[in-house]
Amino acid sequence: MVHETLLGEALLNAPLAAAVAMDDGRYIACNAAFCALTGYTRDQVLGLTRGLELSAGAQERKNFRDAVAGKRVFGQGTLRCKDGSLVRTNYWMLRTRAAQAENYLVLLWPAGEHPKRRALAS
Repeated sequence: MVHETLLGEALLNAPLAAAVAMDDGRYIACNAAFCALTGYTRDQVLGLTRGLELSAGAQERKNFRDAVAGKRVFGQGTLRCKDGSLVRTNYWMLRTRAAQAENYLVLLWPAGEHPKRRALAS
């Protein structure tokens, strides 16, 4: 249990946007960096009927479906923020288990930024 707690706390406080998504695109958890990137509060993110509402268009929805199918688990896409602005992001989506179910860990960072440099700047 100690490992789960430490890993969970590390992800919650990481400078890289992280979320746990179900295969239908609904987010069930996210960290503060995810909220800062999207402009949504945690409750708002979790209240979206489909997390894919954050996808800017058809290509991003296809990217998500491809990642769920194991075809394309990393790449770039465009995220629609709460204020309607668009942010080009890199993503990495990993199949994992959380809450005793298969889910996906989604990591996002602005395109053009290297996550390691970004983390060091924080």
